[in-house]
Amino acid sequence: MTITIERKPRCRALVRAEIPAEGVEEARRRILRDLVQRAKIPGFRKGKTPRRVLEQRFGKQVAHQLETKLAEQILRKAEDIRELSILKALKVSASQGHADGSWSMVVEVLTNPSFELPNYKGIPLQVPPLEVDPAAVDEVLEMRRKERADYEDLPAGTPLEMGRFAVVDYEGFIEGAPLVDRLTAEARYFAQRADTWFKLEEEIFLPGFAEGLVGHQAGENVQVRIVLPEDFAFEDLRGHEVEYAVAIKAVKEERLPSLESIAEDVPGGLEELRTLVSSQLAQAQLDHRQRALESGILEYLHRAVDFELPPEVVSAHAQRNVDKLVRHNQSMGVPEEVIRGQEEAIVEAAGKRARQDLKTEFILSEIGRIEGIEVTPEQLRREVNEIAEASGMSHSKAMQRLERNGGLRQVAQTQFFRNVVDFLVAEANITVEEAEGSTPPPAS
Repeated sequence: MTITIERKPRCRALVRAEIPAEGVEEARRRILRDLVQRAKIPGFRKGKTPRRVLEQRFGKQVAHQLETKLAEQILRKAEDIRELSILKALKVSASQGHADGSWSMVVEVLTNPSFELPNYKGIPLQVPPLEVDPAAVDEVLEMRRKERADYEDLPAGTPLEMGRFAVVDYEGFIEGAPLVDRLTAEARYFAQRADTWFKLEEEIFLPGFAEGLVGHQAGENVQVRIVLPEDFAFEDLRGHEVEYAVAIKAVKEERLPSLESIAEDVPGGLEELRTLVSSQLAQAQLDHRQRALESGILEYLHRAVDFELPPEVVSAHAQRNVDKLVRHNQSMGVPEEVIRGQEEAIVEAAGKRARQDLKTEFILSEIGRIEGIEVTPEQLRREVNEIAEASGMSHSKAMQRLERNGGLRQVAQTQFFRNVVDFLVAEANITVEEAEGSTPPPAS
């Protein structure tokens, strides 16, 4: 069999093949051998029907199967010579048997992109130094104090001031009409709410709202006028004046526990708690560094190589992304009319994500192939165990479900890509940013 390949735009190729007579005859013989075992022909015992009778009776079926078998052989041969990485056959463009028994065929196929990898070993990456600022530890401890805070009702007649808490009911109006009638369900907290707590700060809720409550007391009904900002989420309401009817139900003060009291459950007291928090922040920095390295690797590869993606694959991937986004919005209670109104933006975002994801997958797949990177049985077992635990089922049941719905292949592919990225990070040229007034430490 002789094969020539003509590459076309849009990740297509024409595979032209000349199949010798003996190859055609062998394929036909296998088809007839299978047919004779299945065919029921009056006057002949099963499995004993002569070949000429089968060819007369099932000529069109045999010809169709022969063309299919020959096309499969051609594509396997094309992939074996590593000139082509075929995603799927699109159609047989030409097919002709010759008098000498040989066959000519042209098959149009969709291929993986053809591209040249950049030098992916020693990718230059820079990361910040690993150093826990004592001020960051103080911030965490302050947050823990706030988590255990008490909120004390202040005596009647105590006015609201910035920093204090107000418990209020409120309802907004535009030109006397309820604001709730102008907003979708998920945004109605801008229009009205009962028993809502606000800490009076400049940036709460809407600009000017906190200032409008300062000086007022529990039991008062207050009118607060606000002009909606130009970046308000709903364009048709930007710049409109809203009048809020606010009923102040309580004025409260935040009472924070002492640092020592939040460390009561720690054997070593406050100093040990500081050490624990510092260790947690250090681990968070390590995790952040790892994510930054992985992102840096992918950004470098995306900048360093560009190629055409197969449109059919991009479209299918984008449609899956659209379906996910729509399901997510529906699960969040977004009304159907809002989703339809965002259709163009959703499709655009899904297409952009599909192109980015596919480019990443093609690049990582090629690096993994060249480097012989694989997913170990232990890694696959660990991933399935995590899925099983999260789903509350046994390992074997999770494995059966994944095998049944095709999810196991996806799990293995995700782990494969992770292994490739880990390999690239290990091979990268990582330097640590120099802190002011210090010598940069080696990357860890």
